[in-house]
Amino acid sequence: MDCTTRRRSLSPLSRLRLNVYVRREDKMPFIDNSAIYRDINRTLPEICTTICAVLEYQAQADDTTRILASHIRKAERSLRAVNLLHDNELWEPAQMLVRALFELQINYNHFLRMYQGRPREACARLMDAMVLITLKHFRSASAAIDVDEAVMSFAQAEGVILKRYPPDEVRKLTKYGFTGVPLDQAAIAIQQGDIYNTVYRLFSRNVHSTDHVEMMTLDDLEDDPEGVNSLRARNELSFYIAGISVASMLDLTNRIRKCGLDDPIAKVSGAFEEARKKIAEQAGGAYAD
Repeated sequence: MDCTTRRRSLSPLSRLRLNVYVRREDKMPFIDNSAIYRDINRTLPEICTTICAVLEYQAQADDTTRILASHIRKAERSLRAVNLLHDNELWEPAQMLVRALFELQINYNHFLRMYQGRPREACARLMDAMVLITLKHFRSASAAIDVDEAVMSFAQAEGVILKRYPPDEVRKLTKYGFTGVPLDQAAIAIQQGDIYNTVYRLFSRNVHSTDHVEMMTLDDLEDDPEGVNSLRARNELSFYIAGISVASMLDLTNRIRKCGLDDPIAKVSGAFEEARKKIAEQAGGAYAD
C-alpha cells in the first residue's frame, strides 16, 4: 500500500487533517502505529456524549439541535463499535463501519456549510430528504413486514414535500439524500475527493460478499512480510480515519454552537498532530505542516 498521501484538509473548518508524511525511496521497516490512534479514539465517545448533552441543554425542542445531536450520537455509537471490533482484531468488519463514519462526516460537513448560510432551509431540506428516504425503505420492505401504518404516518408529509420541490429535485433527494448529489461528488465539493477515493477503494471491498480474497490468503501472509505490512498499513489508516472523522465533527459542532469544549477537543487535535509527527519521523520522511 502506498502510504504517501497528498495533503488535504479533512474539514475546511477544522484544524484536523489527514495524516501526511512522505516515505523515503529506500525501503524502511514498517512500524505499526495503530495503537497510537486506538488510544486517541477511545477518548472520543465520552466527548460525543458530553457535546450531545450540551446541545440538548441549549435548546430542548429545536430542529437544529436534534439534527446535530443525531449525527454526533450516530458517530459515537459507530466509533464505539469500531473500537470494539479493533480490540478483537476484527479488522475487516471494522473497516466497513469506518467507511460509514467517514461518509457521515462528509454529510455533516455539507449540512453545517448550508446551515451557516441558510439555517432554516438546511434543516427543512435535511428533514424532507429523511422522510422521502424513509418512505422508500418502508415501501421496499412492505412484502416482508407490515409497514402500512408507518407509511401512512409519513404520507401527509410526503405530499407537502412533493409540492415544495420540482420532480427532478425530489428524485435527487430520494436517491442521494439532502445533498442531492452522489457521495463522491459531495466529497469533491468539500475538497475531500482524494481521501474519499482512498477510503472507498480500501474499505468498501469488505462490504461485498464476493470480495473475500483476504480470507483465502491469510495463512499465506505469514510468509509474506510485504503482504502483512500492507494489511497493517490499512489497519493503521482505518484507526486514523475513524478517529479523525469523529474528531472533525466534534470540532465543527463545538465551534458553531459554542459548546465550551475547546480544551478537550484541542487536546485531541494535539494528540493527532503529535502522532503525525512521530509517524513521519519513523517513516524517514518529512512532516508536512
